[in-house]
Amino acid sequence: MAAKSKRLIFYLLGLVTLVALLIYASHRTHFQWGILAAQVRYVRWSYIGFGVALIYLGYVFRAMRWAVFLRPAKRVGVFELIGTQVIGFTAVALLGRVADLARPYLVARKTRVPLSLQVAIYTIERMFDLGTMAVIFALGLLLAPDRATLPHPEIARKVAMGALGASAALIVLATAVRLSGEIIAAWLEAKMSSKAGSSIAAKIRAFRDGLQSLSSMADFLKAAGLSFLMWCVIAAAYLTSVRAFTGSSILQSMTFARCVVLMAASMASSVVPVPVVSWFAQVLALQQTMIRIFGVQPEPALACGAGLLFVTFLCIVPVGLVWSRYEHVSIKEVSVESEHLTEEVAAVLKA
Repeated sequence: MAAKSKRLIFYLLGLVTLVALLIYASHRTHFQWGILAAQVRYVRWSYIGFGVALIYLGYVFRAMRWAVFLRPAKRVGVFELIGTQVIGFTAVALLGRVADLARPYLVARKTRVPLSLQVAIYTIERMFDLGTMAVIFALGLLLAPDRATLPHPEIARKVAMGALGASAALIVLATAVRLSGEIIAAWLEAKMSSKAGSSIAAKIRAFRDGLQSLSSMADFLKAAGLSFLMWCVIAAAYLTSVRAFTGSSILQSMTFARCVVLMAASMASSVVPVPVVSWFAQVLALQQTMIRIFGVQPEPALACGAGLLFVTFLCIVPVGLVWSRYEHVSIKEVSVESEHLTEEVAAVLKA
């Protein structure tokens, strides 16, 4: 009962935040719904369809990468894992970030490989995603032909260099933990207070366990290459989808450097954990980024934001629902198990 009460309070807070954002946005912009409806007539739906196809391809790369992580424990075919990725992300889209560990749970159930290893692989997957996104973001801002015409190019350059620095630091950290994770964890436990030291040491050991899934440099390079291909495909989906909105000359001529800024805004807003509310938060974040940074009018910016939400996040839902029926998987039950798993992992890390 306590858990349900906390969840209800959480959703109510999310809804209040959403209402506040809508009120703020309506007062800051002179919005006209008629113009928004007219924007639909200028959408190139073939571009939207191509963007969806690219996102679907990204799920294939994601399954291939998980198979690489899993190889030291068990060789699994890529097709066996595609469904776990599709159904897992469908659960996240419908039920929010509480279902984030649905994919490790589904992979463990399908492959009969321990759940603890799947959670460790999930941790490493997040690390590869963050590092690859940072590199693509930095390269897009530093090497794009139109980088000098970006709004505030000096700030963009500093952010890009910071992203590269963060990626390098992540690689150094991963290497140190991979080679001497137990030594680092034991040293922190000895030097820090018992509670804080134990908590950080547990996180380091979990991170080390995930890194153990990469048994060789060849596996690391395969995982890195697949991560880069996957995020290039996702970036192409963003760019194609933005250019579909021909009612705005700014959106129609969107460049890669400018598109990575939209990607960053989308990724930052996607951390909102409340289902449905997170959709609106992402659309509003994209709209405000387009308005304030690129000078797009509010109506096409909102239409484009909604289009990007569908292409990059919600388009997997119909496929996921069908696939879950085919594999006799209840998304609701999987999300409940995922939520319990999230609580157990958090408890272990805080212990």
